[in-house]
Amino acid sequence: MISKTVLVYVPGWPLRWESFLPKAHLARLAACEIALGREAEIFDYGTPSSLECFTDHLGAYVEQMTRSAGNGRLGWLRTRNARGRLLAVCGKWHRELAVQIVESRAGKIVYFADTRDEYREARSVAAIVGSLLPDAVQTICGAHASGYVPYVAGGANVFEGVEHLGMPAPDVPLPEYDPSVYPALYAGGKLHQFTVSGNAKRVVAEISHCQRFVPARTFHVEDRGGLASARDLASEIMGSRVDAWYSRRLRPGNGAEGIARLLEASGCRCIDFPLMSGSQRLIEDYFGLSHGVSQARASLRACRAAGIFASLGLVYPCPFDDRHTCAESLLFMDQTLPDAVKVSFPELRYGGRWTDAPEDYGFQVSATAMARWASACDTPQFLPVRAPRPYRMGGIVERNDDADHDALLAEAKARGAALDMTAQEALVARTAGWEDREQAWKHSIGGTLIKGDFAGLYDHIKAFNRHACLNKRKITVERESDDFAAVAN
Repeated sequence: MISKTVLVYVPGWPLRWESFLPKAHLARLAACEIALGREAEIFDYGTPSSLECFTDHLGAYVEQMTRSAGNGRLGWLRTRNARGRLLAVCGKWHRELAVQIVESRAGKIVYFADTRDEYREARSVAAIVGSLLPDAVQTICGAHASGYVPYVAGGANVFEGVEHLGMPAPDVPLPEYDPSVYPALYAGGKLHQFTVSGNAKRVVAEISHCQRFVPARTFHVEDRGGLASARDLASEIMGSRVDAWYSRRLRPGNGAEGIARLLEASGCRCIDFPLMSGSQRLIEDYFGLSHGVSQARASLRACRAAGIFASLGLVYPCPFDDRHTCAESLLFMDQTLPDAVKVSFPELRYGGRWTDAPEDYGFQVSATAMARWASACDTPQFLPVRAPRPYRMGGIVERNDDADHDALLAEAKARGAALDMTAQEALVARTAGWEDREQAWKHSIGGTLIKGDFAGLYDHIKAFNRHACLNKRKITVERESDDFAAVAN
């Protein structure tokens, strides 16, 4: 019988700023485990203090790669040796984490992996834990796990199953952020921006619940981005006593321009705007969506006029993209001037239309390549190269997909947009005092991660948390004394 569950997050390489956000999904799972009468604890290793052992080796590796450019075989050998030392430190780190997990004597261990790089690290730690604690049940959750179920769990895999994390129902326990359950949240190494999910009442309840433990003002709303849910949430926040700034997804649709002012008044500061393509033909026939380019253009303009940071989401190149569809996307940028543009490659996820009938959408998929890619077996850590995608695409003859992708980003940059920046990321940058300099913030924090400057990263986190903190006098009145003691822990 399982009496204790440990929930584990191991950041992936290369490090991302998102690694230092609280893991709301693990907090929700912890609350569910506690509701079942089990003890639960979250081991979140996405903190500067957890990663300090890499400081010297990451810096040396980056320096050696810079020196070795153009130095022939000698430079290649020195870079390989520097990477070898870095891998040795990583292996030692995995063993240390595994020992900590084993010492918890948990009957069930749940790992979190939103990306394939995080899955690789979780799998490495879980393999060691499995050898030391063979009777423990080990499962995995997160976007990557849910998107590639056949390849990441079951059979001969180290994980016995996938914990699916849907939108929480109103009766599901609120996330567990108590210091005894989520100690990393109070150690000074986590960005105090929380992800909240569910219907409008549930989201407001989660915001209020978070603020009982941490005096945080910034949140990211995780939902499908429908206009009705956006309007409901904005109205619920306006009608409550909640003080929050938030980012969210907002799908194009009829009437979006009519609620832009309401969103801004409710505290919405940044939105992700998933247009997918500037081509009406591709939006309807390829992506299977119903919004029109004209209404999307009006919606995005209205959000920008209301002072909301707008990140335009495009998927490019797709198999059916050509010079005309690219020109249509550029025209949309010219007409709306989004604050940021995020360009993604097509992604074949488990159970999606493209995955169920890839040939119909111009993909040629190799089962072997897909398995290697999804299980993160194709590209080792710390190599500065893009992982090969697990599919080939039809389309333009002799097209270089990477070059086309980069060319569209270059066009977005020429129009003054921040590149590959999400609404959630923009909210962090703006809250930290980098408004209108969001790209500079991204470069700054990216440099600290690449070089392993975890002291500098801690300064970034501390500055953000200071700017994001609610007025303490206001929250003290609404909080019991023992709750405030938890905040001050």
